[in-house]
Amino acid sequence: MNNKSGAVGSCDFEPHSARPKVDVRVERNTESVLALKEFLTEVLRSPSDFKDNYELALALKSQGALAKYTDKSRLIRATSLNTMKRIARSTIAGGFEAIDRLRIAAQEAILQEENKATSSNKVTKAGLAKRVKELEGENLHLRTDLLLLTSVFRESLNQAKQYARKSGKESVLEACRNDQRILLDKLSLLKNANVQIPAEIHAL
Repeated sequence: MNNKSGAVGSCDFEPHSARPKVDVRVERNTESVLALKEFLTEVLRSPSDFKDNYELALALKSQGALAKYTDKSRLIRATSLNTMKRIARSTIAGGFEAIDRLRIAAQEAILQEENKATSSNKVTKAGLAKRVKELEGENLHLRTDLLLLTSVFRESLNQAKQYARKSGKESVLEACRNDQRILLDKLSLLKNANVQIPAEIHAL
């Protein structure tokens, strides 16, 4: 009995099988790597939201820079590149290569957004300035053509008046005057103040 009771008593004092002690740093680094993967995925989904994030842009330039990236609000902590590779290999499908592909893709997506913004700026500023110059050039050509046509029209009126006088018939001269007045009345509707009918044309 004593032996039995002693055996039972000895069992009560046997230590429980020791559980493996988890390093807090390992837990935090694992949490950080997983959070980083999710963050890079988010950047890929909405790159426009991160195109002005200077720190992120620097981090995406290289593997080492990404390992040092920190964002406390997202539980992303800086670590060594080797640590990141080791944890990614055991916790993420595709290992560290998967994270690196996300890094490169996120960097390219942000660059594309920056290029869009630059192109848009050119359209609104440089593009419009160029268009204004083109329109000014077109306007100059039109004004030159209009002045030329006005000169030709003036010569035509003078020639018609001379032919009417040479005819020696008052009826022909009167008909010429009436026709030319009608034409001049139409020209008076011109909106361009720079196009003026010479005074000698009015004195028919």
